[in-house]
Amino acid sequence: MNKINLEKYLYQLLDLSTFYQYSRTLYEDTNLINVIKKNQYESLKKTVISTEKLNVDNQTFEDIYRPKLEGNVDNRIKNGIKILRQQIIVSSHTVFENYLCNVVRVYLNVFPEVLKNRDKSIKFREIVNLKDNGSILNYIIEKEVNDFNWLSLEEKKDYLIKRLKILNPKGLWEVDGEYLLKEIDDKRHSIIHDENPVEISEEDLFKYLYYLNRIIFSLSVDAKIYQGIDFIWQNISEQIPAKDKPCLQ
Repeated sequence: MNKINLEKYLYQLLDLSTFYQYSRTLYEDTNLINVIKKNQYESLKKTVISTEKLNVDNQTFEDIYRPKLEGNVDNRIKNGIKILRQQIIVSSHTVFENYLCNVVRVYLNVFPEVLKNRDKSIKFREIVNLKDNGSILNYIIEKEVNDFNWLSLEEKKDYLIKRLKILNPKGLWEVDGEYLLKEIDDKRHSIIHDENPVEISEEDLFKYLYYLNRIIFSLSVDAKIYQGIDFIWQNISEQIPAKDKPCLQ
């Protein structure tokens, strides 16, 4: 593995943006909302009436539950798009982390000497089970990538700069003068762990997606130009000049 898979992760982020825009349009479709209301009503009706201890017949259910259910569906649909924005942030954060892990894996395969200064140990039985030197190196690399994956986005950025010597131009980590790594990390943490998670506006959602896309694209291009690490994205890579030989600056 010696190429960054820009194509895979860039399109995953674009797919999330497309899915959100498509879903938002559906949430505004009155006909679809009425279908959802009908399906939820019939499902709840079947559940309640089939519960013998409640002793509820069709008419009773109609009188009591239909108005409440329809109002509830209206509210849920309004809240649903808010929840979707939160989940898109969580998913885009995961895509971005997977991309960074891919970058580290590629760099360690091309520049395994980076691992020489790592203060870590491997048990003898783990080495024996791997049998050959190639498997041992792959195992060490995967352990390093796994440790990297547990870092915060800020810590991942520092690892890329300090250990892999990836360039640190201001423009790589800022978009329109905004540095958003910690903000995105914090909001993702709130969505996953807080009882009352932070809400994500549509404006912020698109800002964050664009920000992550910019980093993914710029980092991949810079890696090729300055360190000779190629990337995969149709024929775009072929149009970008690179060093004759990979070099860990």
